[in-house]
Amino acid sequence: MKKLIELAKLVSKEKTKRVNIIGQEKKGNSSLTKKLYDGILEGKITNDKEAGALIYGPKFDQNTYVRTKYRLEEKLINSLFFINLNEPHFTDFQKNYYKCHKDAAAVKFLIGKAARNAAVSLAEKTIRLAVKYELTEITLDLGRILKKHFRIYNPNKEKANYYINLVKYHKHVLDLEMLAEDFKEEINSQFSPSRANQAFQIEKVNKYEIILRNKIKEFSSYKLKLNYYQIASFKYRINNNYLEVIRISQEALHYFEKITNKNSVGPIAVFSIDILFSCVISKNHELGSSIFKKVNQIVPEGSINWFLSLEGYILLCFHTHKYTETYELQKLAVNHKKYTQLPKQYSEIWKIYGAYCHFLIENNKLDLPKENRPFKVAKFLNEVPQFSKDKKGINISILIIHVLFLLQRKKRDAVVDRIDALKQYSYRYLIKDETLRSNCFIKMLAKMVKANFHKNATIRTTKRLLERLSETPSATKGQSQYVEIIPYEVLWDIILNILVNRAL
Repeated sequence: MKKLIELAKLVSKEKTKRVNIIGQEKKGNSSLTKKLYDGILEGKITNDKEAGALIYGPKFDQNTYVRTKYRLEEKLINSLFFINLNEPHFTDFQKNYYKCHKDAAAVKFLIGKAARNAAVSLAEKTIRLAVKYELTEITLDLGRILKKHFRIYNPNKEKANYYINLVKYHKHVLDLEMLAEDFKEEINSQFSPSRANQAFQIEKVNKYEIILRNKIKEFSSYKLKLNYYQIASFKYRINNNYLEVIRISQEALHYFEKITNKNSVGPIAVFSIDILFSCVISKNHELGSSIFKKVNQIVPEGSINWFLSLEGYILLCFHTHKYTETYELQKLAVNHKKYTQLPKQYSEIWKIYGAYCHFLIENNKLDLPKENRPFKVAKFLNEVPQFSKDKKGINISILIIHVLFLLQRKKRDAVVDRIDALKQYSYRYLIKDETLRSNCFIKMLAKMVKANFHKNATIRTTKRLLERLSETPSATKGQSQYVEIIPYEVLWDIILNILVNRAL
């Protein structure tokens, strides 16, 4: 009862009946904040000018509006602490995550108001949840409060020792979590999809992975494991070891699938997608198909991970000649209501997939009726500016599909011009080992032009280049999996079938 009396007096003293939260407005200024709040939710307000006009009329005083805007912000922040955590859309982890943070804040408030009995009681309940859900910062904060309490204010040697050891262990864990976060942030800051072939500091990434791999043998937490596995997966990707990407990602899945009381859906999706893309490159099509079915059942439709899983699977379908399925997947993605909300680097790639699907339709590789309007190549090229900057990565697939359309449509002069430009492009950007396959393929196209588009002559003059292409792995260090949306060997067979034994 002592702590209950303590709490009741504190609540009464602080006059919480006047709590300033959204939804408890009365007449006057408070109703203005409610009007502003409702206008935002109803979509009537998108900027300050619209907001001021809705509340005060067309000629509103800017200073008065700013005060109302500030009051709404304060109400919304206060209202966060009154959100109902028992809503069905909250997972068990989410409920306890928010509860722990809210209760940890309450503990510090109670300590500041000298309500120590209530603070310690709440801290002991909260720290048990924090330990269970591996919320390291909260465990450390509350552990420090409790070890001090049971050492000084209410001496209890057994409890004091327990919290001393708990704090000591979680201090090490927090230090490692922060170290792993710093490693991952440094890696992410130097890598972006539009610079997929940029020389990366591989030695540094290898070093980071080894440091963390050794540390997690002694200390472990959800955050630490997540960052470690992401860094390890990235290490093997930039070293072009996709079998190891699959192995480490499967190890990560084994860990995250066991901890059902954590927020594991996100990590399971991330590492499943890593496996899926690695299966495309390593030609492990059976595993890739099973992983896609699995991840597609857990990711929310329309989420970034949903689009990424579709990407992995559409590439798998391109590589296994399931062209009808590629067409259906591409339509599914671009017609989804969330597609227009995707960042450019995620949305543009689907336009490239669409271009390859349309080429397959024109080439009769896709058993679908041809559309009344032919595919507009010029419009497509204008719609992918983000990847046009990626000189050694995805842009190659854009340049090649342009040539394929011209060839299919028998625009000989345009093909000659594009191949001349491609030769210059290859000389300028594709001179290193990681672009060997692309360089080789462009040389084959140039030989085709030199042979005046004669099929047998083209086959004869490109024989050695084709052998070299076949001997070169389909993914080389730093090369994006998007470069060969359809493998070059398959594209070459399509090209030869377009050619005839006479000039076009």
